[in-house]
Amino acid sequence: MESCSTANQPDNTGIGLVGYGVNVFGPCENIVISGFIARKGRHAFTTTGGPGLYGVPRALKVIGGAATEMTAAPWDTHPEGEGIEFVDCTAHNCRHAGFQLRAPDCRITGGEVSHAGSHVWVIGDAHRLVIDGLLIQRITDTGSGSMGHGIRIAAGSAVADVVIKNPIIRETYYAPIVFTKSDAALGDNPPVRTVIDGVIAVDVATSDIYRGLVTVLDGVNPTQLTVLRSTIINATTKGKARSLFFKDGATPHSGITFVHCYTRGITQTALFVGAASPIVVRNCRRLDYADVQQVGSGISVLTKAGPLADADFPSGAVDGTIGGVDTTNHRLYIRSGGIWRYAQLTA
Repeated sequence: MESCSTANQPDNTGIGLVGYGVNVFGPCENIVISGFIARKGRHAFTTTGGPGLYGVPRALKVIGGAATEMTAAPWDTHPEGEGIEFVDCTAHNCRHAGFQLRAPDCRITGGEVSHAGSHVWVIGDAHRLVIDGLLIQRITDTGSGSMGHGIRIAAGSAVADVVIKNPIIRETYYAPIVFTKSDAALGDNPPVRTVIDGVIAVDVATSDIYRGLVTVLDGVNPTQLTVLRSTIINATTKGKARSLFFKDGATPHSGITFVHCYTRGITQTALFVGAASPIVVRNCRRLDYADVQQVGSGISVLTKAGPLADADFPSGAVDGTIGGVDTTNHRLYIRSGGIWRYAQLTA
């Protein structure tokens, strides 16, 4: 299917009009859709199945699609689907997310989302996903439930093995990346094995509860989350401290690691805030502003003018525990290899 378009599709589910541009339905495979343009509808592209069918759509590729003024995510999969790839697709001025992934083995390569309710919403049965190189900018709170996040990963029935690589996230209304609860009907299992690599978040304005490059909402317990080589730049918010990681509430998490992550151009920055369990931290620091306001990892962290002595650290700490901050020499002390080591926090 090549160089087709659709416009003004009625979206009224109450009378059975769902406003789909392209709906790939049932047991089919090896379909390529190139240059599809959609304006004013529900989904530009989606997948579905039905009772009595023995298979789902597989091995689908959407290339160079463009969508605007859609009421839901223009580039969508229902749970019925497998092996679906979106290449260089764009979503502009859509009320919901730009992409919504609910099926396994999906991939987004390139593309852009702007003036939408979210960039990508990962939910339901989505697992083994790759999101690579998207430009996300001017994301707003559209009142659609998407809340103006860059990437939203929701607890679901089987959300696992999600890889997010090299996105640029600019001018989001809330958090660049957020882990949140899902609709109860889709399940509430915590996301497992998420890798976030090479994120650059610039000029993001976040609220009281969406306060980090990565934010985890209360009641969500992501496990085996790894954040690599990522930076947050020029974040602002109602006088609240910004951070690389913010955990809302006391629900424990496990297996969270940050490596080579940085902040720049942010006063009153807290690298890790509100964490309910220890985080493994390696070479994460501020690239400007010598003062360190707040660092946390599930314990009351000591802030002291001058070097910290053994007596200052919490007893029984495990590797990965953040022990305290030397505000004179700008050192962050972390338990590693059974001893306390420090990381320099200034450039």
